[in-house]
Amino acid sequence: MHYVQFMKYCIVRRHHARPHFRFRMFNRCEAMQGSVKILSFSQWNAYHGPSNARLFFMASGGKTGAWSSKINDRSQWIQVDLREKFQVTKMATQGRQDLAQWVTQYKVSYSSDGKIFTPQSKVSKCKGKLL
Repeated sequence: MHYVQFMKYCIVRRHHARPHFRFRMFNRCEAMQGSVKILSFSQWNAYHGPSNARLFFMASGGKTGAWSSKINDRSQWIQVDLREKFQVTKMATQGRQDLAQWVTQYKVSYSSDGKIFTPQSKVSKCKGKLL
């Protein structure tokens, strides 16, 4: 396990024309969601921004229920700055809350400086519900 400050999700496959994504990371059993900074390679428009990429984010005020990229290709990514170093032990993802659109495959990488990212090779798949 590594202590990291930055996590990046590179979108590989999606169910719909563009990636739509929501996520949450965990440090042991605690959800790390509050003060993280979220950036993305692109966004469809101001209502589809990376701030919508939080797990359980609900569409409201014109904002959609997930981050949506502007471009439909494999160079799309969403990056999280945890603001300090953590040992991330789990993560959960969701599709868009207000439409049947979701990412079906992504790659995870991590960094301590936000510039050089290392692919995470030990990722376990688990389908289930987050309580």
